[in-house]
Amino acid sequence: MIKPKLHLSMLILVLTGIMFSACAESQGESISPLDTLTSDPLETPGKMTPDNLEIESGEKCSFKIPKMLDLPAIEVFRSYDIDDDYIQITLPKNLCVCSYPINSEGYYIVMFKGPIYEEYKGQIESLGGILHSYIPKNGFIIKMNESIKDNIEDLEIVEWVGIYQPAFKISVNVKWDSVDPPVREVSMPLLTRTGAVTLTVGVFGGENVTDIVNQIESVGGTVSTIYGTSQNKFRVWIDATKIPEIANIVGVEFISEYRMPEINDN
Repeated sequence: MIKPKLHLSMLILVLTGIMFSACAESQGESISPLDTLTSDPLETPGKMTPDNLEIESGEKCSFKIPKMLDLPAIEVFRSYDIDDDYIQITLPKNLCVCSYPINSEGYYIVMFKGPIYEEYKGQIESLGGILHSYIPKNGFIIKMNESIKDNIEDLEIVEWVGIYQPAFKISVNVKWDSVDPPVREVSMPLLTRTGAVTLTVGVFGGENVTDIVNQIESVGGTVSTIYGTSQNKFRVWIDATKIPEIANIVGVEFISEYRMPEINDN
């Protein structure tokens, strides 16, 4: 009569040990922020940030962006319309940034709720944001850190804030179909190039140009200045597979294929 009770007690102890071990392993697993899915991919909040990034498949990331922003590169990665105001886009993971390192500055697209008045720019600058390029419609690329971004995001005049993604820096080809109304087809041929390419790389004003040149050279690029242009624009010789690495350099503003200047005798 004693033996069955002993076996039952031992069984309980074994099962308890297994459960404890499983919990301990689960708690010790680290999960990348990019591997965290949003609860509802079709939910459209009033203001969205890079925190809305989610994994669409093993090598891509997906997030929502205002339809009104007329940045041609967005069309290359467009997945589908969410509603009248937002679209879903899907980027390769090597051309997508979830967030910048803590306490570091980066470049964001800030979309305003309407036309951008000078007083709106003043509000951004008073909070510490540095305005750069305008993006139609009602958008600006702004350099700031996470704290400034949070304050700007809370402004009543701001509709949406998102990272200026590496994918957005690469030039596109635009072709118009002759239909009524005309339809714009956008492609990004630099992403399918192979072998050596010659690029024009633009750098945001105020950046440490020497540091960016060093970063380009560290991935195998050869850099030279372009005669007759500003010091923030360079010619770069590099293998085409390294283009995403250049795009991920924070201070790089744009990347396009270098075109030799043509002499016009007329």
